[in-house]
Amino acid sequence: MKKIKVLFIAPYEGLKNLVVSMFMNDEHFDVDAYVGDLEAGVALVKELRAMNYDVIISRGGTAELIELTAEIPVIDIELSQYDILHAIKLSQSYSGKIAIAGFPKIIERVESICGLLNYNMDISVINSAGQVSECLVKLKEKGCSLVIGDTITVATAKEMQMNGVLITSGSESVLSAFVEAEKICGVAEEARRRARLYEDMLDLGEFFVLVFDVERRLVFSNRRNPPEGADSPAIEAWCRAAAREIFKKGEGSFIRKSGGFLWNITGRRGNGEFDGLVYFYVRRGFDIINMVNAIQVCSAVFNKPAANSSFYDNPESTQKIVEHIRRLGKTNLSVIIFGEPGTGKDTAAFEIYRCGTGGDKAFLTIDCRMLGDRQLDNLLRSEKSPLLEGGRGIYFKRIDALGEDAQKMLVIYVRDSLLHRRNRVIYSCEANFQETPDDLLISCLLGESGQECMTLRLPSLRERASDIPSIASIYINDLNIVLGKQVAGLDPVSTEMLREFQWRSNITQLKNVLRELVLITDGAFIRGSDTERVLQKEEFYRNKPVSRDFLKGTLEEITLNVINGVLAEEGMNQSNAAKRLEISRSTLWRKLQGGKQFLPKL
Repeated sequence: MKKIKVLFIAPYEGLKNLVVSMFMNDEHFDVDAYVGDLEAGVALVKELRAMNYDVIISRGGTAELIELTAEIPVIDIELSQYDILHAIKLSQSYSGKIAIAGFPKIIERVESICGLLNYNMDISVINSAGQVSECLVKLKEKGCSLVIGDTITVATAKEMQMNGVLITSGSESVLSAFVEAEKICGVAEEARRRARLYEDMLDLGEFFVLVFDVERRLVFSNRRNPPEGADSPAIEAWCRAAAREIFKKGEGSFIRKSGGFLWNITGRRGNGEFDGLVYFYVRRGFDIINMVNAIQVCSAVFNKPAANSSFYDNPESTQKIVEHIRRLGKTNLSVIIFGEPGTGKDTAAFEIYRCGTGGDKAFLTIDCRMLGDRQLDNLLRSEKSPLLEGGRGIYFKRIDALGEDAQKMLVIYVRDSLLHRRNRVIYSCEANFQETPDDLLISCLLGESGQECMTLRLPSLRERASDIPSIASIYINDLNIVLGKQVAGLDPVSTEMLREFQWRSNITQLKNVLRELVLITDGAFIRGSDTERVLQKEEFYRNKPVSRDFLKGTLEEITLNVINGVLAEEGMNQSNAAKRLEISRSTLWRKLQGGKQFLPKL
């Protein structure tokens, strides 16, 4: 065992010399001894702080002052009854009047001895170094000419032409302090050893652990060895954002995407004396490097539903749909949502899950349009597949986009793995069931899988054209806030045009149109002429065929054809199109601007 490194601060020279003689070349202690009383002792500790001592040993008031600022244990050399009795006996042959003055710890023992031996003398308590002179003045006025006390008391007495007897510490008291120091350092070293053991265990485990306090400050992480591929700052930010919710609920779990992986994060509040802490356990999950855009994750705890999401835009006309969604949410049954592009299937799926009993857990969206057969096979067969976990929401989006082989794989997996018993499973389809009687997957889900799958159909915007003015007023208000505009609404011509337009991408397309109209409007109302021009452009993009021969034409024309095709499929939503093309929105915008020369004038 390594030697205990001791900083010894003696209030008088004799005590320093005693300690040096006792512990010179000791096998247990490495002692550096200095002389410094009260504030001088504190100054020495501050000066020598960088020497990495294990413990500080001092005496009386000096030890008390050092303890207020020291960052390591401070041991006080307790004055023994023998030490005090020795000073009293030494002074008994003195012919003048004797008094004892000192700090509370000394006086407690003095009073005990005097009471036991029936000694009668003046006893004064000094609470701070600043009171020493005042106390001695009063004693001198009473006729006391000799004072028994500690270092500062005796030194001040001599300055005032009084005699003084110093209460010195004997070898037994010094040895007792060093034995106490050895015990404390032993306990501290064992605690450090256990802490190193736990840290080593955490570093060798599969979890990345972070601990936050009630102020969401990071107090611990095993950051020495985060999992491969972990973005430590991002993970810390996720956990800090979730900490307050975990403090309220006691526990929670969610998933995030980073570095081509899904990350499973579980948070729990501490118990007992640690209930002011929250622990996060982060585990690397499924490898999504080849399907980053196909899988999205969120949680009802951290992702709130949009206030103006499709079927919420007009509560009066869609009240039955909203009520049906909430009833579905209260069940544990699987659901297939039918609806054209842009009718709010994603929002409905999330709301069904959020209304359920497990709605505070992770919600996983799998976009079937983005999955090839090999990727789907990996998702279904991997031992780290997120589908193997329980208590989650699993949303298969656009299942009608799967090919025949992929549908067979999913049918077998759903049937054999009992996915719907472990998780809340929701599907969506852009075609009406009546239009897909031969669809293998839908037929299985509704008839053969044993899932008791319920259905929800969301109406197209054409079926609720009378809602368009209400939807427009709500969304224009949102746009005014975001864009800093003051558009008051639509003029009558614009209103009629929007009602009569054939919205192939429904609410999504309507919102894109309204956004452009608010941007270009410089008056109080959106004019019919602007609305006509924007709707004509929508029809052009929608109807413009994408060339099947991508090797014909210039590179710019080929690129523009591809972009237009993806935009058309995404209902002219540039964010979704950019995500599918794996480019930024600014890059998409620049390519569209560069391609304007190839568009006919409208």
